[in-house]
Amino acid sequence: MESAERVLESSRVPDKSYAAFRSDIGTISRVFNTSLYDAGACLDQLEAILTGGLMGRDPDDITKTLYTAAMSFCCANDIESRNQARGRGGKYFEYLVGNIMATALGVRGVARIEAVNPELARGLNPDHLFELGEEGALIHLAVKISTRERIVQPWAHQRILDGAYGTDRIKGVMVFLHETNRLKTGIQETCTPARLRQYQMFVARIHALYYFDPPRPYLELADEYPFVPVRPIAALKDDAVALGDPSPWRQGRRISDSE
Repeated sequence: MESAERVLESSRVPDKSYAAFRSDIGTISRVFNTSLYDAGACLDQLEAILTGGLMGRDPDDITKTLYTAAMSFCCANDIESRNQARGRGGKYFEYLVGNIMATALGVRGVARIEAVNPELARGLNPDHLFELGEEGALIHLAVKISTRERIVQPWAHQRILDGAYGTDRIKGVMVFLHETNRLKTGIQETCTPARLRQYQMFVARIHALYYFDPPRPYLELADEYPFVPVRPIAALKDDAVALGDPSPWRQGRRISDSE
């Protein structure tokens, strides 16, 4: 993307500015948050983070590095793919998050959940599973670019798992990239906080939701009932130990507050 032009976009999101890349033939990429995108720093720090250096780094550095790593591939794919196969960005993001979570938890993913009933396993295909020992929790990880992508599915899967194995034996965790949406009037974040509250209250309880570029309306969900614990991705370095704790989910408390 070295030859691509960086184009500023009109932002309707308070305190956030966005830009996109435009190729020499006029193809334009999805937008990225200019305060989080730092291509120069990313190359120096990404390898260190993905090989176990997550815990000792500044949260701002973690956020910028991981955000840049995610958006660089997505934007390059947008302007260079002849067939406009934007779905590749989602698959890459899934792989990236899987490696980040494996590094934070200190374990490799497992292939599948051993179902109590064979019927249970049909249609249950989490993006990643992490088993933290016989006495630890099992993490059911869903990875999506935004909540506009079949967002009820992870909550529905969690409801099934809670019924089959018991509440809190398998913890639901979600990771999202952003909620940006390009409209004719400018870039905005399309958020539906009421919907997330409904899923958390009436479908199942997800233990943590992490964002690379968190929208403020979603961050505020952690402070009011039913306490949807939305966190910046850099918070994962503080939450990793508590995520592996098999003790019950504590209503109204953030992951990193668990004892």
